[in-house]
Amino acid sequence: MDPNEIENTIARVTRTITGLAGARLVSTLKPPTFAQPDEIEIAIRELADVNARPIAARFMRQELLGEGGMGIVFLATQRSLARHVAIKELREELQGEVHTHQLLREAWVTGSLEHPNIAPVYEIGLDDRGSPFVVLKRIEGVHWGHLMRDEAALRERLGATDLLEWNLSVLIDVSKALELAHSRAIIHRDVKPENVMIGSAGEVYLVDWGIAVTLGGSNDGRFPLVADEQGIAGSLLYMAPEMVDRSYGPLGTWTDVYLMGSVLYEIVAGRPPHGGNSIVEMLSSILSGPPALPADAPEELAHLVTAAMATDTKVRPTAAAFRDALRAFLRHRPSMALTREAQTRLDEIESLGSGSAPELDRYRLFGACRFGFRAALREWPENERARAGLDKATRLMIEHELEANQPRAARAHLAESDLVDAELERRVERAERQHEEAEALKARAVAAQDLRQGQRARVLLALAFGALWTIVPVLTTLAELTSLHHVTYADTAFGTAAWLVIALLLYFTRLRGEEGTVNRRFINTLVATMIAQLLLQLGGSLLGLPASHAQAIHPLLYGIVLSLIVITMDARLKLAPVGFFIAFLGASRWPHLRGFFTGGANAFMTIVFLFAARTPLARDGVTHER
Repeated sequence: MDPNEIENTIARVTRTITGLAGARLVSTLKPPTFAQPDEIEIAIRELADVNARPIAARFMRQELLGEGGMGIVFLATQRSLARHVAIKELREELQGEVHTHQLLREAWVTGSLEHPNIAPVYEIGLDDRGSPFVVLKRIEGVHWGHLMRDEAALRERLGATDLLEWNLSVLIDVSKALELAHSRAIIHRDVKPENVMIGSAGEVYLVDWGIAVTLGGSNDGRFPLVADEQGIAGSLLYMAPEMVDRSYGPLGTWTDVYLMGSVLYEIVAGRPPHGGNSIVEMLSSILSGPPALPADAPEELAHLVTAAMATDTKVRPTAAAFRDALRAFLRHRPSMALTREAQTRLDEIESLGSGSAPELDRYRLFGACRFGFRAALREWPENERARAGLDKATRLMIEHELEANQPRAARAHLAESDLVDAELERRVERAERQHEEAEALKARAVAAQDLRQGQRARVLLALAFGALWTIVPVLTTLAELTSLHHVTYADTAFGTAAWLVIALLLYFTRLRGEEGTVNRRFINTLVATMIAQLLLQLGGSLLGLPASHAQAIHPLLYGIVLSLIVITMDARLKLAPVGFFIAFLGASRWPHLRGFFTGGANAFMTIVFLFAARTPLARDGVTHER
C-alpha cells in the first residue's frame, strides 16, 4: 500500500478506536453488535421455557473467579452432578439487549465447537432477573501469558523443562481448535496468549470466543456474520492488516492464521509483534508487514512467522499446514541442535586456516564436526544446513590435505563423503598423479642407494682390479730394484690412460641406462681418480720431480678418494683408506719401495671390500647420507 494511504488509514482508524468506550492498547477491542432482533428474541424466550427451575436451585454460587470487560465469572457447584463449574454473567452496569446478545452469541459459538482444546459450554439460561448466564467447564489453571516466558514457573507448575518445545505444543493445540472452527466456517479473531487457558494438568483451551464470527451459511441468526461486522475488533498487539483496513482483503480463516503467527513471533522474539507507545505506532506496525525477528531465531520458525504474517492473505498457510510446520520443527529440532554444535566445530576449523596449527587439533575438530553433521542428517535427512556444513567441512579438509601434499588423505575424505565437486575431484586426481610420480622418483633414488644392487658385479671387478693393482706395482718395483726397467712419466701416463679406457668402456657398455646406481657411481669415481692421477703426473713433470716421487703421492690420492666413498656411498669400507695413508707415508720415506707399499694397500683394500660384501646392510638395505 502507498505510504500516504497507510497514513490516512492510521488516522481514520485511530479516531475510531479512541471513540470506543473502554478501549485500551493491550485489551480486546469489541465491535458494535449487528444482530437480527427477532431471531435473538425468539432464542431468549426459548431459554426462559427450557430453564424453568430457578438458577439458585440448580447451582450454588461461590467465590468470584475473574472479571472481564463485559462479564464476571463465578465459581459454582452444579447441584445435580456435585461438580465445580464456572458461571459467566454480565456485569451489573452492562445489563441490556446489546451485551445480552454478545454473551449469548459467545456461548452459542463456543457450544457449537466440541473439541478437547475448546472449553465446553454445559448450559446457558436466564436468571431470576431475566439476565443471561453461561455455565462453563471450570478450568483450574492460568492463562498462557503467565507461563510463556517463565521457565521456572512452568517447571514448578507442570514439570516441563523445555520452554520453547512446551510453547510450541500449546500453539499446536490452539491450531487444532482453530482447524475445527474453520471447518465450521467460524473464525476466532482474538487469538492471543491471554485467551488460552492452561489447566492444572497441562490441558490447553482456546477461550473467549466473544468476537468470533461465521463466514456464512445457515445459523438461525445466533452466530454473527462476518459480512455484518464493521469497525475494528481484536487485540492491536497481534492484529492482522485486514482487521484494520478491509482494503488488505476480507476477513477469513487466514486471519486466525495471522494471529497464530503473531503469537509464534512472541514465542520466538519474547515480545508481541506490534508493540508501541501509541495507537499510531501500533497501527503502523500492523500495516507495514511482519516485523523483523532476532538474528538467532530458528530458521524454520522464522520462515513460518514470515509466511503466516504475510500481508498478502493468499500466501498464508492453513491452520493445518501451520500445525504441520510446527510439528516438523519439533521433529527436526534435535537435528538442528546437532547442526549448530557441529557448525561451532566447523567455525573453529575455519579459524585455524591453513597455518601451522597442530594437526591433532584439526583432525579432532573435523572428527567432531563430521560426526555432528552426520548425526543431524540421520535425524533429518533433508537437513540442508547439515548437508552444506558437512560438505564444507569435507572440502576444507581436502583443501588442507592438498596443501600439505597428502593426496591419499584427500582422496579418503572425498571417498567417505557425498560431496560432488568436479573441480575438486580433478585437483585430487592431479595431486595423486604428481604424488605417484614423486614417489616413483624417490623409489628410484632409494634403489640407486641400495648397495645390494649390482653387488656381484662389484665383487668380480674388485677381485680383478685388486689383483692387478696389487701385482703390477710390485712387479714394477722389482724391475727397478733389479735394474731391468726404470719407470718414467710416460710409463705412468700410459698405465693410467689404460685404466681410464677400461673404466670408460665399462661405463658405456655394462652401465648404460643405470644412471645413479651404485656401480655407476663407483665407475664414475674410478674415471675421476684416473683423470686426477694423470693431472698429478703432469704436475710432477712440470715441477721437475722424479717420476718415482710423483708416484709416491698416488696412495694419498687413493686414500682421499676412498674416504669420500666411505662418507657418501659405503661406510663398510672405512678401513680401506687407512692402508693407503700408511702406504703414502711409507712411499714418501722410501720412494724406491713405493710399489710394495701401493700393492700392499691395494691388497688390503681388496680384502676390506670382500669382507664388506659379506657384512649385513642397514635395516632397510640402504646406507643413508649423513
